[in-house]
Amino acid sequence: MLALRQLLEKALIVALLCGSGFYNTVGAQVFDGISIQEVPIDPALAATIQTEAGFTSLPRTWRVYACMNQDFYELQAISGVYVGGISYPMILECPGCTGANQFYQSPFGGFLGNVLNPAFFGVFPQAEFDSYFTIGDPYSADASGITWVPDPSSDPSTNFEAGGSFNEPALSIGSVVSGFWAPPSTQGVIDGQYRVLIGQFTTDGVFNGQGTFQFRQLNADYTVFTPVNIEMEYNVTWTNQPGSFIEDCPQVFLPVEITEFNAAPSDDRVNLLWRTASEQRTESFEVQRSMDLEEWKTVGSTPAAGYSDYENEYFMVDYHPEIGVNYYRLKQIDTDGSIHYSDIRSALFKREEFTVYPNPASDRIWFKGDLSLVSSIRILNMQGQVVLEQANGSDPIREFQVNELSRGSYFVEFVYPNGDNHRTIIQVTR
Repeated sequence: MLALRQLLEKALIVALLCGSGFYNTVGAQVFDGISIQEVPIDPALAATIQTEAGFTSLPRTWRVYACMNQDFYELQAISGVYVGGISYPMILECPGCTGANQFYQSPFGGFLGNVLNPAFFGVFPQAEFDSYFTIGDPYSADASGITWVPDPSSDPSTNFEAGGSFNEPALSIGSVVSGFWAPPSTQGVIDGQYRVLIGQFTTDGVFNGQGTFQFRQLNADYTVFTPVNIEMEYNVTWTNQPGSFIEDCPQVFLPVEITEFNAAPSDDRVNLLWRTASEQRTESFEVQRSMDLEEWKTVGSTPAAGYSDYENEYFMVDYHPEIGVNYYRLKQIDTDGSIHYSDIRSALFKREEFTVYPNPASDRIWFKGDLSLVSSIRILNMQGQVVLEQANGSDPIREFQVNELSRGSYFVEFVYPNGDNHRTIIQVTR
């Protein structure tokens, strides 16, 4: 029975975190520790908060961040998870606090950071120092973007909202703070310091926290990467004990420093050039193209330098660009299997326009345009059958004799080396 219960609990927490679908766990090593920063409080306002919360000393406000060392990932969920036969409850408590409450809660606040409306700050400034959990920006653009799924056996947010600890039962399968945002929302994405806010806590003592983080890979336009890649970090702990935490996230050293990436149309192709100042653990690069920033196709791939502290230059040609704006990005694959994406570049591609004259024609036709771009020119009847054809050589084709063709309409087809073609219609009068 115990084994069955564990399996059911594992299935339930996966459903809470992920919803439906198939998921991979990738070794991208997204999580890079916890940082905690103190938010200054005006002494007079701190005294007001002390009275309201029933603290025995002046309170201090702390913001806790999850550090990440990967671009194009989001912190999707914070939870307590049942793993490997051991329960890891989601915890936040202040065991050394001696006042009436452990955490300050304003009357306008809520368990989630996007519940509190900042409009209250003008008339109730202490509300800005409310204690809450969140994912990313504490006031998300979409108030429904952060969701709270409590453990059915116990809702620890009830006690937390009353000023107590957030502490689930030891055998709990864990509650979930999760994010479901519509693209191009960047709610759970790192800021400029490679961090994501997970909560703000106001207390007059030393608090301890514990939980599990779920990270999800994104595309460059902040849509969900498919197949869905999930990175889990179990049983993360944090504390504002002096000397036990860092204020800033560790400096991020990405495996590759891309100093230049260009996409330039040229005749019937797009030339792609990128340079790296240094590389560590890089296995290969793929160039990907999209017309809508949603569906990406691989143009080609090339081995990477792997390890180098000098500049490397890479070049690739897209021989089959689409008419219109083509978007390009680099997919960097490291030796440990992790994946990174570059910024996106665009190239406007237009086919050469050719003119056929005279039209109508009775004897011969001439062509205007850069004929060195085509491999052959042919004339087809309206049933699609080739009636005349010439291959292009070192001296481009200039004219066609049409005086032996029957009266009627024909296609003049300019064929490119990649097999694409451009057609125009002529009338033969004779």
